[in-house]
Formats: sequence, structure tokens, C-alpha cells
Amino acid sequence: MDFQWTQDQVDLKNMTQEFIAKEVAPYAGEMDAAGGMRPGLQEKFHEMGLLNLIVPEEYGGPGLDAMTVALLYEEIGKGCAGVATSIAANALAAYPVLLLGTDAQKKFFFDKLNGGKLAAFALTEPNAGSDAGGRCYVGCKGRQ
Repeated sequence: MDFQWTQDQVDLKNMTQEFIAKEVAPYAGEMDAAGGMRPGLQEKFHEMGLLNLIVPEEYGGPGLDAMTVALLYEEIGKGCAGVATSIAANALAAYPVLLLGTDAQKKFFFDKLNGGKLAAFALTEPNAGSDAGGRCYVGCKGRQ
């Protein structure tokens, strides 16, 4: 596997750096204190094509490979980890549909994401907290 960045990756990285330097980093402390993104920031991520990085081309997305997606999330995280987590969390909801959804489900779901909508991924389970494997490590009264 070649780990050298392509010119396209470098261009996307630079575009993302510029966007983050202007729209995210100067407001990171303010957003942390407020506990949320600035009004309109989600829409700006959508306009820049940075909201739904894992949507395949056949469903109207950018069709980026995992290395490029990781590179861009890293750049977003340099500006504000909370914003990066919120933006990247869309992929958590998208991957199950991508991997196991029917073509009709994928089209329906990815049309929403491509339109600027956010998705959610629920992980909490009864008696297991946020451990999707169902293992309990603290306070589980004998469960292993």
C-alpha cells in the first residue's frame, strides 16, 4: 500500500485547513463553552463537501477512500475535536446502511445525507452502557 498523498489529497487537505482556520478554530473555545456548533456551521460543512465524506459516488457522495477521509477528519480535529466528532459521527450511522442496506435504502438514506441532513447512531444498550459488545467492566454486579 502506498502511503504517499496524491495531489488530490493534498488539495483537499489544504482546502480543509483553510476552511477550518477560518470557520472553526477561532470559535472552538466559544463552541466548547456553549456545548454546540455555531449556528450555520453544519451548513457550511455541507457546502464545502465535508459533511458526508464516506458516501460513495454511486449514491451522490464524494466516494473518498479511507485514507483521505482520515486525513480530512484529522484536519477538522485540529480546529476543534468536538466539531470533528460531530461531523465524523455521521459516518457511524452511514456505515451500517452502506454495508447492509438494500439499494433502495441506500438511495433513500444517502439522498438525505447528501442534502445536508445529519444521521444518528444509537449505541447504548440496557445494562451495558455504551459497550456494543455487551461486556461490562465497572459496576455490573458479577457480569463479565
